[in-house]
Amino acid sequence: MLINSGSNIGFETVLSGTVGAAITGVLLGIPSVALSQDKRPEDQPDWHTAEEQCLPLLNKLFETGLPAECCLNVNFPNLPPGQVKGVRVTRQGIGKVKGVTVTPTADPHGEDYFWLRVEHGVTDLPEYSEVSAVAAGFISVTPLTWERTSQQGWSELSARLSQNGIGE
Repeated sequence: MLINSGSNIGFETVLSGTVGAAITGVLLGIPSVALSQDKRPEDQPDWHTAEEQCLPLLNKLFETGLPAECCLNVNFPNLPPGQVKGVRVTRQGIGKVKGVTVTPTADPHGEDYFWLRVEHGVTDLPEYSEVSAVAAGFISVTPLTWERTSQQGWSELSARLSQNGIGE
């Protein structure tokens, strides 16, 4: 079991190898949990919280049963264990992403690749979001799935295309 250094909250989950591995596990029929320890970019994470809280939390989650066809995304707050307020079941919010920069570079063999860097900023703290829970000192547990279709966007686009004789 490995715990990611840095949160996987909101938009960051789209870019996360940690969450991607957990979703892949679900696609393979394996109950999966992505684990991350929140930290500020300039700080080292306080691993004591994850060390103390992780196994008891996982035991409770597996005892109660994981929801079908989703992985759980767990984020531990960057606090000493005694300051953690509990566990909240959360929803994916926007997170702390202010922007993304793409830096082209080359690997040791001269092949091109691109390095993505997420710029963090201040964000709103929507109720039930993982960023809100972690900021308030809670461990967040968010059920995630591979389905990312915007239902509102799908409905609007379907209607527009149908009106123009393009879609069904």
